[in-house]
Amino acid sequence: TSLKKVVKILTIFFQIAIDGILNQKEIGKVYYSLSGPKKSALLKDILIGLPLNLNKKKKLILQVHAGGYNQDFVENKVLFRCLQILYKNIEQLLCLTEYQKKELEFLHAKTKSIVYNFCEDVTAEKMDLQSNKLIDKSILRLLCVGHLNPNKGIAECLELAHLLKSKGIDFNWRFIGSFQDSAFEYKIKTMISEFALE
Repeated sequence: TSLKKVVKILTIFFQIAIDGILNQKEIGKVYYSLSGPKKSALLKDILIGLPLNLNKKKKLILQVHAGGYNQDFVENKVLFRCLQILYKNIEQLLCLTEYQKKELEFLHAKTKSIVYNFCEDVTAEKMDLQSNKLIDKSILRLLCVGHLNPNKGIAECLELAHLLKSKGIDFNWRFIGSFQDSAFEYKIKTMISEFALE
């Protein structure tokens, strides 16, 4: 909320507004990524969303990296309500998980796609640094990085891991991050034990 940041966000606001007025016909699609459920992020999304919605709502592709867009998690319910109204009926939504897709139903996006927050770990060294053994390329290696929250699909990942194990598929799935909620941590550790995924 420093003066420098306020000036910067207002400059962006007017650039988007002017570009929309002058070059509306030349713009095919507009991509924007929501910042997150914190108060300052909601305010930024609203300020940038105003000119986007005035000029280019029918061209807006919205990507959401952060979870927690619900009444229980957002830091400011009034700003969240403004965001809900502002981004309603967007053209396209890209989200991380099926859970998040349901959480963002309020956007009423015409098209919804899921870009999962995990990928095959193909960048690892040929030598496993922990065991000093050569890595078996036949083993599926997956890596997830981020806070271990319910809206990140961690429980769903464990169910997928259980399915892989039941089908006899060898895999190594690493989760790098920390739990924010002790009850959810207990739930996940219980699932790991029940599925024998230690």
